[in-house]
Amino acid sequence: MTAYDDRPIPRTHPSVIATAARRRSLTPPPLSNARVLEVGCAHGVNLMAMAARLPDARFVGVDIDARAIEIAARRAAEARLDNVTFACVDLSALDDEGPYDYVIAHGVLSWVAPAVAEALFALLARVLAPEGLAYVSYDAKPGACMREALGLGLRAAPHSDDVLETLRDSPALAGSPAGAWLAAEVSAALQRPRSYREQQFMGEQHALCVGEVWDWARRHQLHYVHDVAEVGLPAEAVARTRAAVERCASERRAVEQLFDVAIMRQFRATILGRQAPGIEVAVARDAPPARNVPLRPRVRPLCRLEARELGFVSTDAHVARAVHPLHGLLIEHCDGARDHAALGQVVIEAVRNGTLELPSEAGTPATLEEVEAGIDLVLGAAIADLASAGVVV
Repeated sequence: MTAYDDRPIPRTHPSVIATAARRRSLTPPPLSNARVLEVGCAHGVNLMAMAARLPDARFVGVDIDARAIEIAARRAAEARLDNVTFACVDLSALDDEGPYDYVIAHGVLSWVAPAVAEALFALLARVLAPEGLAYVSYDAKPGACMREALGLGLRAAPHSDDVLETLRDSPALAGSPAGAWLAAEVSAALQRPRSYREQQFMGEQHALCVGEVWDWARRHQLHYVHDVAEVGLPAEAVARTRAAVERCASERRAVEQLFDVAIMRQFRATILGRQAPGIEVAVARDAPPARNVPLRPRVRPLCRLEARELGFVSTDAHVARAVHPLHGLLIEHCDGARDHAALGQVVIEAVRNGTLELPSEAGTPATLEEVEAGIDLVLGAAIADLASAGVVV
């Protein structure tokens, strides 16, 4: 089974997709009651984080991995999410007719055979609502070509732990531009979890030109709208590069392809839609809702499950936040019945029995007396932090 690195993926959230559509003068479907399909949903972590915060929207996740779907369905039931369902189905055999307002296909297009990729575009053409939008991510040429080269090397010696270091330190490329590029790619790969490297490099992958995806979409009566992938370069330099590219080409397809070459883009997260986009306008993404600090805080069931099984909690901003030991204790005990005083006693008792350690102002472990003296301040800040992230309600 593929080893998935489960996290909410911020750029896949319908709010990000909707903002991209508004930037191109389109009117996206409303989020509150949206119908959302995720293709290649893995264990459902990304989709469930959305479902927990959009209770009137409907979510469907599909994946070919039966074990992953089994885990997703079990977690959804435990988190009491009745607005999300999961199904194990091959993309090429998916007969769902929709309609869906938003379709998400993250990490699919570059990792499937051409026939399955064609099935993905046919699915989008079939199930998208009239104003529907699709998110399709893929490894992009020319920058991803070096990533493909790493994959070739790792697949050539899959049982060696030294392949990446050997490629990075190749004497034949020392001091050359190609050697510097290869070394940078290897260093980036070594910083990622092993599960990411297995998923990214050990299977066949296919980098695509944005022009190929553009043309594929058009054959299915879909339009290129925008791209929401970060490029990892200084914003001001990117803007100047974009302006220079636009002086060389006037047609948007050519601009996008030339821009990818100019920045050596490695990855795209392209937004497609049924409606042709208009002129680009400045649009700000909607801010997460303000959250009051409740008197009797209650943790979202999904966040409690995430903390127990995944070591993080999803937030209103659709990002994964690591769980501090104090937050972990509160996540277990914020059940809507305990007020701040009762929760303070839970914290004090955990410090007393040695299951929780809090820092003092000096940075050393706080004594029980210091914790008791400062519990109102410490507890108030911690609960306010969880409330601002949408973990407690």
